[in-house]
Amino acid sequence: MATLEDYRESTFVSYCIRALETFAADTPGVKNVLLATPAGFEIAAHTDDNKHSADNLAAVGSSLFALGSSLISEFDLGNSKSITIDSEKGKVYISAVSVDDKSLIILIQSTQSAMLAHILHGANKLADQIGKRLMLLS
Repeated sequence: MATLEDYRESTFVSYCIRALETFAADTPGVKNVLLATPAGFEIAAHTDDNKHSADNLAAVGSSLFALGSSLISEFDLGNSKSITIDSEKGKVYISAVSVDDKSLIILIQSTQSAMLAHILHGANKLADQIGKRLMLLS
């Protein structure tokens, strides 16, 4: 099982920051993207402003994902893959990245006008990229 120190290895973090920045630049409407552990610790972030604390978002995002996973379990639907929240002013998408015994979550905040299909497509590509790098962690 990977430790927080494994996830915070500098080469991995640098790779993830670049991947988050590319995703945000390539996906219209995406404002903030965060990579965190399921326990709520930030690993990497790309934000378009300094209004939000990445640490707080990581904690809230992981809690939401855990709640969603509990609900999925109650319905006996297997493992939770993602959660989408749609509000008056924007969308939040939380997705799991799991490889072997390593797991992270991606939290994406976008404008209301952002196309959900674009977010989902880009998030799947992002998760694949990060998943491949996760395999290289000890």
